[in-house]
Amino acid sequence: MRKKLIYFILPIIIFCVVFNYYLFVVIINKYNLSSAIVDELQFKFDFVQYAIASIVFTTIFAIIMVVFKLDFIINPIKKLTNIATKIALGQYEKRIEVYEADEMGQLIHSFNLMASRLEETIKDLHDKKNKLYSILNSMDDGVIFVDIEKNILLINPAAIDIFGLNHNVKNRYILEVIRDKRIEELINNPDETPVEMVINNNKQRILQVKSISVTDYGTNNMIGVLLVIHDVTKIKALENMRSEFVANVSHELKTPLTSIKGFAETLKYVEDKQTRDKFLDIIYVESERLSRLINDILTLSELENKDYSINFQKVCLNECLTEVYYIMHRIAQEKNISLELKSFEEDLYIYGDRDKFKQMIINLVDNAIKYTPQGGNVFIKLEKEDMKAKIEVKDTGIGIPNQHLPRLFERFYRVDKARSRSMGGTGLGLAIVKHIVMIFNGTIDVQSEVNVGTTFTIHLPIYKH
Repeated sequence: MRKKLIYFILPIIIFCVVFNYYLFVVIINKYNLSSAIVDELQFKFDFVQYAIASIVFTTIFAIIMVVFKLDFIINPIKKLTNIATKIALGQYEKRIEVYEADEMGQLIHSFNLMASRLEETIKDLHDKKNKLYSILNSMDDGVIFVDIEKNILLINPAAIDIFGLNHNVKNRYILEVIRDKRIEELINNPDETPVEMVINNNKQRILQVKSISVTDYGTNNMIGVLLVIHDVTKIKALENMRSEFVANVSHELKTPLTSIKGFAETLKYVEDKQTRDKFLDIIYVESERLSRLINDILTLSELENKDYSINFQKVCLNECLTEVYYIMHRIAQEKNISLELKSFEEDLYIYGDRDKFKQMIINLVDNAIKYTPQGGNVFIKLEKEDMKAKIEVKDTGIGIPNQHLPRLFERFYRVDKARSRSMGGTGLGLAIVKHIVMIFNGTIDVQSEVNVGTTFTIHLPIYKH
């Protein structure tokens, strides 16, 4: 920059010196100052004229030089201003090319260095922000952060889903969005101890909410409150199911055990052979029921905990259903029930566990036979429907009232408890069927009419060759 100024000012100085020297020579030649001055007034007048001419010409020359030379100073400043504006608008990759090593060049170099550092900082902040939002968006727990004015500054999709909110709730007062006094109490009195609460939006949810006071590490001043919301609805449902399951198992096991124990103790004092044999038959029947119950419990537990997909193979449904037909045909004949099988004209295959498939169909056919009076009919039918195998087990039995159908696949649920026990049912057969269908990624439906019959329909995805 100094060189540019020197190169700019030096021509002006040289011009002034040369021009004034020329004027001085002209005046000397005109008046011959070595001799006596004849007309002093005329000399002064001419000198002023030449001085004014010198000033005018020097000024004009300086202006011309300024016009032509000023771009060397202004252009870098214009470029600097232009790039600074683009960077301010978000174009952090913009830089200025440096051609000179003077002060302006050093300024541009420093500006480029500052822009590079700014770009790195912005990228780092953007990367951290993206990671933070990715973590929050992938969380199953809801997260809400409110400032000291109770305005929502951050909320993740899980919290929006839990409370059934719209996505445009940021910067809004939280109590306008979530109208619940318990939330206000948690914000006013942050406590890291989880508080359980029940909400009813589209459906009832049980939540555990933890409120955490957030402080600024620099000033240690409170800047807001973080709410962490954990949806424990499914966990509570599972806990209730476990409790009911334990209670039902205890009850179901207690009944036959009580009978066995009571009749076994009575046998000590029975001498009559006929009475003793009768008691022994009862003990045998109850022990058989107890054995079936334990086996069904173990099967259900195994289905829930074992990964059967490792044993999956190509299974021919036509062959399996034929095997089930021959297994159950004798049992149906003993009860004077007609058992019919109608297979699809082509072989249909699924990808699954062969033994579990047969167990599923046997359970359904066995139930159909149990609840069909003598002289009735049970049908097994295999069809192809929309690239799925459709299996129907239909009977002409006593049927099931509509109010019982939604709970039919629950463990230990019986439509007629006394009748089910008398027929040797454990209350777990349909629950086992439901679990096997789920393992095969299929669906099961039931339709029934009292005194007309019941139809179980299973759809399983067909194995693609």
